[in-house]
Amino acid sequence: MVEEIKECLKKGAFFSAVDTCLKLYDSSPELEKLEIRTQLKKLLALNDVLAAMDKKTKARLEKIFDSPLPEIDHNHFIGRACFPGYNETGSSLVVLEVKDIEAKNSDDLIKFKTNDETRSGLLTLLLLLWQYLHKHISAEEVKGSDVTVLNWGHIYTCYSNPATSGRFQTESVYEINGDSLQFAAIVATISLITHIPVDPGFVFTGAFKTFKNSKKIGDLIQKVDLIKREKPSVKKIVIPPRSEFAAMEREYIAKNEGLFLEVDGFTELIEKVFGKPVETLLCFNTKKRYSLGTCRIIAKSVGDRQLKIYNKLLNSRFNFDTASFNVVHCTRTEDFEKTEYLLFPLDSINFIPDVRIEKETMVVLDMISTVVNIGNLISNNSQSPVIFAAGIGYDPKEAQIFAHPKGKNPKYLGKYFELMQIKD
Repeated sequence: MVEEIKECLKKGAFFSAVDTCLKLYDSSPELEKLEIRTQLKKLLALNDVLAAMDKKTKARLEKIFDSPLPEIDHNHFIGRACFPGYNETGSSLVVLEVKDIEAKNSDDLIKFKTNDETRSGLLTLLLLLWQYLHKHISAEEVKGSDVTVLNWGHIYTCYSNPATSGRFQTESVYEINGDSLQFAAIVATISLITHIPVDPGFVFTGAFKTFKNSKKIGDLIQKVDLIKREKPSVKKIVIPPRSEFAAMEREYIAKNEGLFLEVDGFTELIEKVFGKPVETLLCFNTKKRYSLGTCRIIAKSVGDRQLKIYNKLLNSRFNFDTASFNVVHCTRTEDFEKTEYLLFPLDSINFIPDVRIEKETMVVLDMISTVVNIGNLISNNSQSPVIFAAGIGYDPKEAQIFAHPKGKNPKYLGKYFELMQIKD
């Protein structure tokens, strides 16, 4: 019996594991029923097993034990989301878990087996997610410095049996083919960042074209049949819009209308699952924002500064002038060596401007390596909303202005100034 239960758990078949015990229980003599109750107690210590049971099965188990079953620990579902996998071996329920790590490299970013296409798709999704979060994370404080969060230190793991010890432990490395785990990856990551648990009654199967649009996934009917069999307690199966599917699948969705939750894009997925607007969900205080990334750019508004600017050829300085700017000083934390990428997936710098200052805003990127590349990505060269300058060299002492607002006179473009003028 133990081996049969382990096989069920290995496939994420939590309900089948309980059902196996119950079928044996009905046909066993009294002495053997004692051992079966022992196995059931071990199963019911797993939150994922509790979450899989429907009311009828729960009532039956409570009658066997003659006492209420333990409540589900919802904190267990922080950073976790369930999705149905499907390949040549059949369909199975899989849990995707996201955890924080101190250091990240390409070998341990994804802790499950994938083909190249699936891995590339997931990495592309995570890049889009970092960009999306960067745009939408906001500050609770009305005034002061903000932070641009970079390069989350997260590790993604897939498993079926969540037990880490005990006689029901099974392998936690799975071959994942296809991109239908992407909905689960987004939801689990948002759950970890916000520390809000995912409803254990939700199952996710879907992928994205862009952060604004979802796309069709395969084998929907086979996956849903598995979910209904192995997780009778399921509340919603979250899928892309039915318009993405073939006629037969659209008909299937219509016949099971109340079972599905259709979402299109990051924002709709996040808001429907967590029940809050993104701007509320991702509004954090300073301490929380600063804790999110393994590396971050801190953008501090230093206010009105009059700068001595000049041209430069080799080591010669000339054409000295003075100009006043509302300066935002960006520095990078020193733990950048822990990050996967030195070129971060940014398209803007978040900062809270000083509204009292009406002068042109200059964002100064004062940090080592790749600053011009970051700046070009953010500003699109001359199409930036503000003036950009970048520190020059490994330990920069001066900066060069390399981007100016669209439609403005580029009189400052290419000019230099000493960084000591903007530091407190």
